[in-house]
Amino acid sequence: MIKGISGREDSFLIGFVSKSHALGAITIEEAHQWIYSLIKDHDDLPPYMYCLLDAKDSKEFRETIGFPTPAKVTEKEFKALLGISYLRGFTKDDDLEISKKSALKALAESPQLEKRFRETFPFIEW
Repeated sequence: MIKGISGREDSFLIGFVSKSHALGAITIEEAHQWIYSLIKDHDDLPPYMYCLLDAKDSKEFRETIGFPTPAKVTEKEFKALLGISYLRGFTKDDDLEISKKSALKALAESPQLEKRFRETFPFIEW
């Protein structure tokens, strides 16, 4: 079983994917693409992972998981995910309470978050 998706006690990876989608750093289609990559490489996924392929938005994605999924990101990393959303053109300056400048600064100061994002979603280029 892949670490980070197996259940309540081990949900850091699915939490990161869910948070990335909720903050607009990835689309629902990219979340589905991530799941398809897991299906291709693993045969021991929890059943809810297959159900997530039917999720059409962030709320449905979280509800389908069925348990809390903490992303285990710091406040700065949270802002850095918003920076990724800005860079990818998914967020506009007036969409959020945090400015684009602040989000991009947080991203620049969070190389570990950028590394985690790129490792989790290697198929996304930005």
